[in-house]
Amino acid sequence: MEEQKKTEMEADSLQTLGEELPKEAAESENAPAVDETQLETEEVGEPLVPLKRIWTRTALLIGGVALIAVLAAVIALLLIGGRKEKNTLFSEGLCAVPFGDSWGYINESGSYVINPQFEEALDFSQNGYAAVKSNGKWGFINKKGVYVINAQFDEAASFASNGLACVRMGDQYGYVNKKGAYVINPQFEEAYSFEENGYALVKSNGKYGYINQKGLFAVNAQFHDAYPFSEGYACVKLDDKWGYINEKGTYLLLPQFEDALNFESNGLAAVKIGGKWGFIDKSGAFVINPQFDDVYASCDGKLMPVQSDGKWGYINSKSGTYVIYLQFDNAMSFAKCGLAPVMIKDGEGKEKWGYINESGAYVISPAFDDAASFTDNGYAMVRQGEKYGYIGQAGAFAINPQFDVATSFYDDGFAFGMLYNESSQEITLQIINEKGVVIFTTVIK
Repeated sequence: MEEQKKTEMEADSLQTLGEELPKEAAESENAPAVDETQLETEEVGEPLVPLKRIWTRTALLIGGVALIAVLAAVIALLLIGGRKEKNTLFSEGLCAVPFGDSWGYINESGSYVINPQFEEALDFSQNGYAAVKSNGKWGFINKKGVYVINAQFDEAASFASNGLACVRMGDQYGYVNKKGAYVINPQFEEAYSFEENGYALVKSNGKYGYINQKGLFAVNAQFHDAYPFSEGYACVKLDDKWGYINEKGTYLLLPQFEDALNFESNGLAAVKIGGKWGFIDKSGAFVINPQFDDVYASCDGKLMPVQSDGKWGYINSKSGTYVIYLQFDNAMSFAKCGLAPVMIKDGEGKEKWGYINESGAYVISPAFDDAASFTDNGYAMVRQGEKYGYIGQAGAFAINPQFDVATSFYDDGFAFGMLYNESSQEITLQIINEKGVVIFTTVIK
C-alpha cells in the first residue's frame, strides 16, 4: 500500500527514467487491465515523462513477451488519469504522437496539425502551450508548432492553471511564466507543478515543504516525505510516521500512522495503524475503526472495497458495515453505472473477472481473464485470452478482442491500443474511437 501513494508527486515532477518511480499511482478508468489492484494505484497528475517516450525507450531495450508485460505496467503507471482538468486523450484538441524517432501532434480526425519534428512532446496546456524537446533541450510551442519559449531547459513540465511551468536547469528546479521568464529562480532539489490551491510541493535541503506562487514557503520544508494537497489536507511524513496538515501547515493529526492516503471526495482518508487499515474524517476521528488488511487505493464512493483474511468485499462508507460480504479474490471500485469488476479463482487457481451490481449480484458472469472499470461511455476493457477488447454493460463485445495492450476509453471517446509483432519486434500504436474505428496508427520499432 505504501507504493500506491508514491506516484502523484513524481508523476507531476521533473524526474527522469533513471530516478525513483513516481510517488502516487492511480486507480483510473484509463489504466490498462493489468491487475490494477495489484498495481495499487491512485489518481495521478499529468506525467512529465509521456507514455510515448517510455514506450520508445523500452522497445529498444526489451523484446519478446517480457516487453508486453513491461509496457502494460508502464501504461498503467503513466496513462492513469494523466490530465487533471479533463480525463481526455486529446488536450486542447491535439494529441502528441510518435512517428519514427520524432513526435508531432494530430487532431481528432487523426490528421497531423504539427508535423513530427520533436524528440519528445507533452500535451498542450490550457494556455495553448506544449513542452517539447529539440536538440536535447526543452522549450514550449504554440498550437501552430511555433516556439514561444525557446528550447533551453534541461527538462520541463506542462503549464499549471496559474500560468507557471516547472523547469529544470542543471540539478535545480524553478518556475517560468508564459514568456519564459523566471518567476521563481531554480533553487529546489525537487519541484512539482502548482496545485489549484496555489501551492507547489518542493524539496529543499533534503526536506519537503510547500511554496506559494511567489516562491516563498507557505509551509516550511520540514518533512521527510509529503504529498500534494487533497480536499484541503496533505499527507506528510516525519521519520517513519504519517500525519495530516491543513493549508496553513497546522496539524490535523500528528504523525502516528504507518501509512496514510489522501482524503477523497467523500471526506474520508484511509490510514494504517497497528497493521490494520481504517478510515478517518476531516475532524481526524475514526469513522471506521482499523480492521482491514488492505483497502482499495481510491475509495471515494458509497461502497468501498476492503480486504480481510485474503478476501475482498464492500463496506458502507458511512457506517463501515458490510454491504457485500468478503468473497472475492480481488475487487475494484464501483463505476458510475453501478457495476464493479470482481475476480474469483477457480479450483485450478485461474483468475476470472466479472461484474457485480451494488447488491453484490453478478450482472456479467466471471468469464474474462482481466477486466477494467466501466467508463462513462458504457464500455469496459476486458481481456479474453491474450487480447483486449471492449464490452457493453450487458457483457457482449462492442469491440472484439484484438489488442496486446490497451487503455480504457477517455472522456473524449478515444482509447489507445497496441499490437506487438514478436518476429519483427515492431509495436503498432493505434488510437481508436468508440466504434472501434482506427483514426491513427503508427509503428514503433
